[in-house]
Amino acid sequence: MAILDMVTAAPEPIKVAELAAALAIPRNSAYELVGTLADARLVNVLDGGTLVPGPRLLEWGSAYARGIDLVSEAAALAGGFARRADSTVHVARLDGEDVVYLVKEEGSQHIRMGSEVGGRVPAHATGVGKAILGALPPEELSAFLRRSPLDRLTPSTIVDADLLRADIASVARLGVAYDREESSRDVCCVASPVRDSNGTVVAGISISTLANRMTPETEERLSVLVVEAARELSSRLGYVSPGEIHDEGNEQ
Repeated sequence: MAILDMVTAAPEPIKVAELAAALAIPRNSAYELVGTLADARLVNVLDGGTLVPGPRLLEWGSAYARGIDLVSEAAALAGGFARRADSTVHVARLDGEDVVYLVKEEGSQHIRMGSEVGGRVPAHATGVGKAILGALPPEELSAFLRRSPLDRLTPSTIVDADLLRADIASVARLGVAYDREESSRDVCCVASPVRDSNGTVVAGISISTLANRMTPETEERLSVLVVEAARELSSRLGYVSPGEIHDEGNEQ
């Protein structure tokens, strides 16, 4: 990390010998470390042996910026939908086999969910996780199901891969995934996928409430609302749906 700090902070390309002297390490060690960083595309070695930041740092910076945009835009939007739904709104992203909660906003109801920002829950057991999984390309979903243990969190958790695949087919048909007491007893939710400017699914947004409040009428109303929330958040991230592109083309 010290080498990367010096390379990125240097106003002009820096020599390995200068790094070694500044860090008080042998030149041979410095060259070995630089070679490892160059192989990882974290630094570029120019003619003459000087160093500049590598392209992978730009990729990491872009990914970080996208993450900040997602969190800030989600936080700006979630409160309004939580009030409209009078229920809890979560925004989460997939991380390995889990979803990680990025944003949580509670409605005016006097109900407190056990989730928290930064918390992790197995993706297959949550509405927001199933919304993301259901919007993945088939090969990515198959890879997830092959590598991920489908642990049971409640008696209602779906732990069979074929049944889970069938359950999340609702995402492709309706844009909505459902959690019916699968991650927590007495809690149900509806969820929808969120896309970035490239059309990539980067997160999911959900609306959760107590199971005894989730009547068929409430589920239908919240489903419409969560799809609206996902579309608005996706739009804030730069996503334009194929339908919108088609409509714009007809107007020209």
